[in-house]
Amino acid sequence: MKDETVINLEKNFFGEKEKTLLQFHTLEASLFKYRSGIHAVRIKNSDGFITVLPFKGQQIWDAVFNSRSLKMKTVINEPIETDFFLDSYGCLMMHCGALRMGCPGPEDDHPLHGELPYADYQSAELVIGEDAKGGYMGVSGTYEHLPTFAPNYHARPLVKLYENSDVLDISIEIRNLLHQPMDLMYMCHINFRAEAGCSIVQSLGWSDKDIVLSTDHLHEQEKLSKQKRELLDNLKRNPSLTQEFKKDDIYDPEINYFIRKPKVDKDGWAHFLQILEDGSGNYVNYKPDLLDHAVRWIWRNEDYEVLGLVLPSTCDPAGYTREKEKGNVKSIPGGKSVRLSVTSGYLNKEETASMKKFIENGCK
Repeated sequence: MKDETVINLEKNFFGEKEKTLLQFHTLEASLFKYRSGIHAVRIKNSDGFITVLPFKGQQIWDAVFNSRSLKMKTVINEPIETDFFLDSYGCLMMHCGALRMGCPGPEDDHPLHGELPYADYQSAELVIGEDAKGGYMGVSGTYEHLPTFAPNYHARPLVKLYENSDVLDISIEIRNLLHQPMDLMYMCHINFRAEAGCSIVQSLGWSDKDIVLSTDHLHEQEKLSKQKRELLDNLKRNPSLTQEFKKDDIYDPEINYFIRKPKVDKDGWAHFLQILEDGSGNYVNYKPDLLDHAVRWIWRNEDYEVLGLVLPSTCDPAGYTREKEKGNVKSIPGGKSVRLSVTSGYLNKEETASMKKFIENGCK
């Protein structure tokens, strides 16, 4: 049984100074605008907070728990008003898709990762309620994609922060508004920090059949140095080299792996854990039924530390034409919708140790 209240958010609610909008149990929601003019909702529990951009992609810009930011390290400290993917690339999570996704190939004309990452939402909402997991606050809204003589759809994301957990419920519903079937390509792009001293535990093996190196994004491999080509070859044959991150590890250009057929628990969930040097952890789980593809990406140098621990997806990110040729582009029937769900967030030391044991015991 779900008991939920919805508050419509108007842009004139937001000012340069952060103001509390609502308190519910130990949760608190406040509103503000960045210097760029982008609107933000901050939801706090007793351990920390999340910051969501309600009108710009419904991105989760940051999550801070136990005084530590979960998101990637980049030179971008706050969101920038843009429609170009790489101009404001600093968030913890963005929705990618929905008609096209991935790196466009020579035959493609779609933007990098599609229209959703920086979509301008027509409406946004604060949701407050209780369910089986406890009391929560969240952000939702609607993006209307309504071009003439082209696919039309509504996207409705939702992210919920609970009062007694630092793991977020992240979902998106995509509804085809026309009678004709609609292509679907989607990725939940979660960007943790590739911190020195961290390690990965996963419900997946470490062979080159479980974790397959991709070089699709490296269109000019012949220009790479001999040292970098040798590194790529070594990482292809030995993915387990990325199981731990040492201080001097450099992954530049970025490393992309395809995650193949993770093991699941009795309820169908796959589990991925990044254990940090202090014993706490970053965590992702999802059901690889509809989200039947996944990617890991790593970018690490003096300026950037990024670990896409696992990016649950409906296809690989090789762009529309190549994914269509491989049979990976899914379809939403006319008038129907799909709902895609992921949970991700922070585990304290005790929760991390427990999850590590659970995964290592075969998710039992």
